[in-house]
Order: sequence, then structure tokens, then C-alpha cells
Amino acid sequence: MLSVICFFAVVPHLALERRDLAPTIVSVHGNVELVYVPAGEFRMGGRAPHEGRPAHQVYLDAFLIGKNDVTVAQYQSYCDATGAKYDWSARVPYFGWHNDYPMVCVSWEEARAFCKWAGGDLPTEAQWEKAARGTDGRVYPWGNMWDSSKLWDQDGASVPSPAVVGSFPGGASPYGCLDMEGNVMPWCRDWYISRYDVNASRNPQGPPNGAGKVVRGGSWNLVGISSHYNAAFRGTIADGPDTSVGFRVAISLGVPDRGRSPQVYRTLAHSEESERGFWASDN
Repeated sequence: MLSVICFFAVVPHLALERRDLAPTIVSVHGNVELVYVPAGEFRMGGRAPHEGRPAHQVYLDAFLIGKNDVTVAQYQSYCDATGAKYDWSARVPYFGWHNDYPMVCVSWEEARAFCKWAGGDLPTEAQWEKAARGTDGRVYPWGNMWDSSKLWDQDGASVPSPAVVGSFPGGASPYGCLDMEGNVMPWCRDWYISRYDVNASRNPQGPPNGAGKVVRGGSWNLVGISSHYNAAFRGTIADGPDTSVGFRVAISLGVPDRGRSPQVYRTLAHSEESERGFWASDN
């Protein structure tokens, strides 16, 4: 049985270095706004110890990824719709729950369950990095120069909590993703390993196991060190609730991009039997 979960939405107009952005897509489940990332290669990783190494070329099929991190309100709607159990009182962060803040204090499994409900999954580490830096090898989502005004971090002052999602449009990535650095570190789908397998250069999924899952992007409660917020920075934490860790949704389209705009796609249909999304064109 197929049920519609996504439709087209608005076209953002952000001043970026690369090009005009494609229309965003909004999921029916969770009202998650997603941006389109076309298929192709990009340079993944870097050379510094805190970056993914070694740097290497990776090819990814086209995919969608959340413009923003999932919010508290979106996670609440998921719990209401599905009956998912979440103890809001026991896990309340010291800064409280706020509808337009990023959802935190969720485990990797809980984050992934939301993404499945929204019709996708957590992004792979490669998907996250391409969405953050594009194909021109930039250091930060916004370019190559450090600018603390483009993200939410400590920056030498005490920051008491995360910020409202999307509060720093100047820090947008080439595809229009917001808060890819700062605010919260998002879960990725992959297990963490210290060095990349460069032979896995096409739609890499990460190793089959590991000590923890990958997190990307520096969080709101890190001291403002630019090296912690570049697009190649990576780390891992123990699975469990954390006030600095959030997540966003990704949807792998599973077909190579042939230069067609997302406007030719009308509906993302989801198969309950296979739990795999696909695009249906209008021709």
C-alpha cells in the first residue's frame, strides 16, 4: 500500500556563492522542510587530526536533507501521531522545552525512528558533509573564512542554551541547509571509525559496526574554536540523551540525478512493505 508523504513547497532566495536554490519539499509526516542535493562527486574529509581522514572523492546519488534540525514541536507531533513513548518530564533539559528549539536528549534509535516516520532516515556521514560544504571544498558551510556571526556557539561568552532553529541564515550551506555548524551536533547514520575506507567511494554507508555513532557539526556549548565547526570536523559520543545532540532527516532518492529539477517530481511515495521511498516523475 502506498501513501503520500511529501509535496513541493516554497523556493527560498538566499544569497549564496554558488547558484539559485531548487524548491524545497515538505513532508506530510512531521512537516519537515527538505532541500534537494543533486547527484555527483565532492571532496570529503580533510587533513587535520580532528577532521575525517584521508580526504577523498565520494560520489553520492541525489538526496533530500532537512533544511533545519528537527524541532521540539515536530518531535511532539511524532509522539502524538505514533504513540511513541518519550518521558518529557524525566528528560527535560535544564533550559526547558521550547517548540522552535532543536530537539535534544534523544538517542540515536529514537532519532532514526522519527526519520523513518517522516519517510527517510538519518543522513549518512557523506550526505551530511556534502550538504554542509557542497562541491567546491569550502571549509565552512558559508565559505572559507571563519565568522562567528554565522552560527550559534560560545564565542568567548556563556551561551545558556541552543537557539531557535534557522536563526543564522547567513551561515546557510550551498544548498540552503541552516545550522550545519553550531546549535546542535546531529546524529549521522554511520558507525564511527578513525579513518575512512577510501575504497567505499560511491554512496558510502560507513563500517558495519563500531564503538559509537558519528556526530557532525560543533554544538552550541563548545567554546568558539573555528576548527570545531568546519565541515570536515567529526566525532562520536555514547548513545543516549545529550543536550548538545540533535538530528535532521535525509531521504535518499536512490537514482542518479540526470539534470532534472525537483519540479518534475510530484510526489514522494512510501512503501510500507519495503520502507523505501521513491520518486514518481510527471512524464
